[in-house]
Amino acid sequence: MNFSLANIGKIYVIDEVLVGIPCENCATCLRLKLMEMGFLRGEKIHLRDHKLGIWIVDILTHNNNVAYTLALRDDEAERVCLL
Repeated sequence: MNFSLANIGKIYVIDEVLVGIPCENCATCLRLKLMEMGFLRGEKIHLRDHKLGIWIVDILTHNNNVAYTLALRDDEAERVCLL
């Protein structure tokens, strides 16, 4: 499932961060950036809010406490698959 089908306020587990279509004009890899930010397979996240094309996402600890909070644009969030 991707973010567009997910429900605000629910906890999800990251299944995968998808590889995008290579871009010759891009100096960095969006997939690598997301993984460096903590979007790794098996991590639990809480979708806090979505407005104006921005997702507010809490990365959770093993006991569901908020480790840190990030904001993702819609195009970044579409790369993350959720369970």
